[in-house]
Amino acid sequence: MIHTYAIEGMKDNNCAEAIATRLAQHPKVMEVKVSLEKYNATVDMKEHIPTEELQLLLAPEREYQILQANAPVMPLEDAISLLID
Repeated sequence: MIHTYAIEGMKDNNCAEAIATRLAQHPKVMEVKVSLEKYNATVDMKEHIPTEELQLLLAPEREYQILQANAPVMPLEDAISLLID
């Protein structure tokens, strides 16, 4: 199952590599391709992973936000609160 997500906060190839490395840490992720030019990440996964769960992988790098295509933007703190509550 392949999903493409918009990524906010990428500035250079170091950012793209950091995002790819963090997303690839999820046990259900098989492959990650990050495009700095398109500001997106394509994630090949064994089964669906909620966007909020992927965002938690990027949480240590607070400047990045992962969004479903055409999804409204939610502040990171709000997304974390939804998962904790």
